Amino acid sequence: MRLKNACAYCGDAPVSHWVQYITSTLDILLERLVPNSNPWPIRVLGRICGKLALYSGILHPSKELSPSASKRTKVIWKEAVSRDIPIEQVTVLGKHVDECRAWLPEQPGRRARWHYFQSIPIPPRLDRKPAAWVDDKRAFKKHFVRAGLPIAYGASVCTLSGALRVFRQINGPVIVKPRSGSRARHTSVNVVTETDFIAAYKRARELCAFVMIEACIPGDTYRVTCVGGRVIGAIHFVKPHVVADGSSTCDELLYQYNQNLLEGVAPVKRNGPYKDALTRQGFTSKDVPSAGLSLILAEHSERANGGYNEDITDRLPETVCHEIERAARLCGLAVIGFDIISRDLANPTEPFTFIEGNSLPFIDIHHDPTYGTPRNVAGAVWDLWFNEA
Repeated sequence: MRLKNACAYCGDAPVSHWVQYITSTLDILLERLVPNSNPWPIRVLGRICGKLALYSGILHPSKELSPSASKRTKVIWKEAVSRDIPIEQVTVLGKHVDECRAWLPEQPGRRARWHYFQSIPIPPRLDRKPAAWVDDKRAFKKHFVRAGLPIAYGASVCTLSGALRVFRQINGPVIVKPRSGSRARHTSVNVVTETDFIAAYKRARELCAFVMIEACIPGDTYRVTCVGGRVIGAIHFVKPHVVADGSSTCDELLYQYNQNLLEGVAPVKRNGPYKDALTRQGFTSKDVPSAGLSLILAEHSERANGGYNEDITDRLPETVCHEIERAARLCGLAVIGFDIISRDLANPTEPFTFIEGNSLPFIDIHHDPTYGTPRNVAGAVWDLWFNEA
């Protein structure tokens, strides 16, 4: 779907707000009615409908990958081609979607045939126990609390009055975000004032009827991806920031930062998220911060927002890996990504906190870090098909 007006709070992954609102809200409601469900009638009906769509021409396989495919799909595709695995992208009425199919070998209880998947192919033998709660931020917290895994305090709300009660109860900086969603869309970090909080709540509610309010944990964001229950890649995200010289305004510091960007890093835009970051630090765009102060230019650390990242997989302490892999086993998914907050995840003495999980993680970030060793997570995914475990 092509969006006429890009949303600054959707970042580099804009979505139709009303479509996202309906789908994310229904996901949560369905999970309430049928917890952790993937009933066989739905699976069978899906296969029948898929075959009918292929025979009727509604769906059509393409041997060429569309340039508009997600980077996550692109790394999976590239790895399949390198292994001579036949792979095709599915088009719907002539339009490419982020769905593919691959001809895969015989598996226990399954003959060789085309396997259809969204971005990441999971062997059926490992896909029999769905965990829909992983993508539901409230349910994710509930399961992790029960397992004794470190998690940020938070609550799900659906009214402004309920949101304000949670905000006042936390009595400190909070994070406000849609209860269901990814890519940090409409997520506000380090919210302190009630006025800012109300605006953040309304913004999050544009994408979901349910909103998560969480205590803001000090530290940086890390993304750790597990495949087959093992840590395969760990990335440290760094927010765009600049050290003030005592004479330049915030806007001038922003300009200076954008003139010295690392390769692959997009400029920080002078938009709502930039102004929000300044406001939460007590500045306006025309203020002159004190010399030596580290000024954060955006609260989100993706390269599309001016941040950068570093692979730290080899520096993860054994104790940290053990806890993350225990979390992966709890979720029961063959592939899962975790967002974690820590002052230094590579330091075994520093505490860390799980923020959320993603059953369809953007594994491409591990293939092309700004700094550090690339990790072939796509290769680990395809290995699941050929390594019995």
